[in-house]
Amino acid sequence: MEYIANWITNHGDTTDWLMVLITFIYVVATVIICHYNGKSAKSAEKQVAEVIHQQKQNVRIQFLDKRIEIISCFDDVINKLMNDWEVDIQDSFFGSLMSNKIKALFDDDFVSFHNYLGKAVKKIIILNGDYDHAERRGDCNGRSPEDIRVERENLCDEILEKYIVEKNRIFDLYISCDE
Repeated sequence: MEYIANWITNHGDTTDWLMVLITFIYVVATVIICHYNGKSAKSAEKQVAEVIHQQKQNVRIQFLDKRIEIISCFDDVINKLMNDWEVDIQDSFFGSLMSNKIKALFDDDFVSFHNYLGKAVKKIIILNGDYDHAERRGDCNGRSPEDIRVERENLCDEILEKYIVEKNRIFDLYISCDE
């Protein structure tokens, strides 16, 4: 150490060399701080990602009962359509309150399915009326009761097929524990 001090004293102004030494220490310290700040930022990013993931899981859990309740309503409506010619679906299932619940709890694809189901139910109710009319008068708009029955069955099969696909998608998206 004494050698360095003598060399500095003999080779120039001490304050100049002192400034060089302080600047060197400052640069090294800055590089070290930047390195550890980068590591800290990466850790913070991972923590934020984990918090977001946990929040999504909490929301899924929070709305799980409501989603299952609505899916159960859909199950009841679909079963009624498949098995009962005296379809009496309450307007509340397709009313604004249910639509708002579905919009709040599900994605746009499920909202579209709900809208499709509402139109299909109206069509089935019309087909049921046409069938009754054809049974009494022999035909309705040139269709026999058998033609109307087949048309209704085909529509019910289409509804059921779409519902199964949509229900599985919703289950995987909102209810399943798998990520």
